Amino acid sequence: MSNGPPTWDSVPTATAMAQSDTFLGIVMVDGTPTFVRIPRSLADELPIQLTVANLTPTSGAVVLPASQVDCFQVTLTQNVTSVSVDGWPAAGRTQRCVLYLKQDATGGRSFTGWPSNLLASGSQPLVFTTTPNAIDVFVLSSIDAGATIFVDQVGANYGSITQ
Repeated sequence: MSNGPPTWDSVPTATAMAQSDTFLGIVMVDGTPTFVRIPRSLADELPIQLTVANLTPTSGAVVLPASQVDCFQVTLTQNVTSVSVDGWPAAGRTQRCVLYLKQDATGGRSFTGWPSNLLASGSQPLVFTTTPNAIDVFVLSSIDAGATIFVDQVGANYGSITQ
């Protein structure tokens, strides 16, 4: 058995992984992806942190650079009529992006122009809140390099709690 880090060829099958008390994870060490074994007992305790890209629409357009980050906050300072997502991973790999869509203090901004390859759960229209400072949350994903983009609305009209 090798004393070096595991390689893709040494990754156990799903069946072996399910029976194991550890799983293989990847962490970045000095900018290099490195395989590590993580005890299953710690899996639920590991922090997951995503970098948030704060974006502002320009000329009614928003581009979500999926290849750079997995989490976006778009503050609507104007109506958006064009939305695109660039940089999905190659087909056969998946990625999820979280989109926090926030109205500015004025509110009333529209968010239209989603790509035609967007599929919503249940083919239901997406809800966009126009209340000032309201936040709507969406999760976007793709398994085919962005040829199809799945969207799920996690929540709508987030705001301060009134008691």
